[in-house]
Amino acid sequence: SWLQTFKKAKDVYALDPSTIPNTYLKYYLYPDYVVKHTDPKHTRTDEVREGREKNVFGTAREIIRKGTTEGFGLKADAHSEYIVDLARALAENTRERFMLIVPNHGAVENFDPTAMVEIPCIVGSDWF
Repeated sequence: SWLQTFKKAKDVYALDPSTIPNTYLKYYLYPDYVVKHTDPKHTRTDEVREGREKNVFGTAREIIRKGTTEGFGLKADAHSEYIVDLARALAENTRERFMLIVPNHGAVENFDPTAMVEIPCIVGSDWF
C-alpha cells in the first residue's frame, strides 16, 4: 500500500539524511522486504485501479455526461499544463523543449548508455 511505501521511505531517508526521500529506492535497497510484504494476488496495480483510476475515470465520465467541469473542484496546476503542452508539441510539431526521461544513448557521456536519464529534449511529431 501507499502507506507502507511512505513508511519505508522513512527507512531509506535514514540511510542518508542528506538526500531527498525517494519511494522508489526501497525496491533497490530493500528487495527482500518488498517481496515479503507484497501480495502477488493484490499488487500496487490493483490498488491504483481500485483507487485513483476508479476515481479519475469516474470523474471524467461524469464531466462528459454533464458537459462541464464546474462543481468538480478541479483546477489546473503546473503538471496539467505541462502535459497539455507536451501533447500539443507532439500533435502540432512545435519543437519545444521539455525535461523527459529517455534512454541515455550517450547523452550523458560518462553514464551507462542503456540507462534512462532525465534530460532536456526537443519534442515534435517525430518524437524527441
